[in-house]
Amino acid sequence: MPDPITPAPNADDPADAAPTAARPPPAGSRSDPAAVVLAADLLKWVIPAVGKFPRNVRYGLGGRFESALTDVLEALVAAQYCRGAQRTEALQHANLRLQAARHLLRLCYEMKLLREHQYVHCAGLMHDLGNQVGAWRRASASTANSTRD
Repeated sequence: MPDPITPAPNADDPADAAPTAARPPPAGSRSDPAAVVLAADLLKWVIPAVGKFPRNVRYGLGGRFESALTDVLEALVAAQYCRGAQRTEALQHANLRLQAARHLLRLCYEMKLLREHQYVHCAGLMHDLGNQVGAWRRASASTANSTRD
């Protein structure tokens, strides 16, 4: 039995139409550079791993490690939307934060917070990400040099 208080929806009235929420494109869509996708994948792996660290290092060392990788992702997203010198600066920042994250990863392994296979997996992802960032930097520099000619 219909509710007598609530009026029936009017199909002709746009206000009564069912709301259709625009869904954002999934992460890793075709418009994202490979480095951005790889950085997001790396974070998806690291966050649960850090969550398993003992409490006395989870929020210190683990937090710094997550933060460094989050900075890498943010710099890569910024580089995606910048051009010229700003892109070069963003990629340089991403590279520096990635290097810091590598040192933190090694420290996590040496403190036995990660097993060897976890360390190897994460180091491999970080190596691939570094290659992607370096290739992007070189391509960006060569594009900047060719436009000056």
